[in-house]
Amino acid sequence: MRLKAGLAMLLSASMLAGCASGPDVRTTSYRRQQPTPVRSLLIVVDDRLFERAHLKREGGHFTSSLGGTLKNTAGSIPVALLQIDSEADARTLPRTLLATHATQIMTVTAVSTRANLRGYAEATWQLTLSDVTATLVPDEHDASQMNTRVETRPFYQQEIDTILWKGLDALIGGTEKNGEAMGQAIAARLRADHALRPDPSVSAGIVSTR
Repeated sequence: MRLKAGLAMLLSASMLAGCASGPDVRTTSYRRQQPTPVRSLLIVVDDRLFERAHLKREGGHFTSSLGGTLKNTAGSIPVALLQIDSEADARTLPRTLLATHATQIMTVTAVSTRANLRGYAEATWQLTLSDVTATLVPDEHDASQMNTRVETRPFYQQEIDTILWKGLDALIGGTEKNGEAMGQAIAARLRADHALRPDPSVSAGIVSTR
């Protein structure tokens, strides 16, 4: 009976927490008056902070759902997706930019986390949209070797506070749902701000990169 009562209390707490408001998305900078036409968008979701905060396992579920939702809400904009979980992943960014011919890059980076012993975890994220170019240039020390030069010009930023998981989310798929909710909230704010539009000169396509 005690086990059943304890489980009922946990379920009740999870349901009550689920009634809390969703992700808080704030536009912190927008330097343009018109939507930016996009020929190819690279979405980069960087959750390396989760490993340092010992949140890697459940954080990875959240991030995968977040990235997939952002990709699926891009509409007719051609999208590539790169999830960065480690320094090794981060080193693949230049060649991913070259391979995808990205004209814009959206970086979504976890910048802080908060967790307590009651199984409740939150995070603050920063989203930046930038024009991007990636070009091959000779190595300054060895002209026979080529390096990738990446140049970015940020024009739009958001800050997002969101719940990663609460109560029994880790057991009932709530972590993934929270990631999806954040992706949907980001997409809604981008649409409301008229930040991006598909370039009419290209047709849509989707690439996923790990």
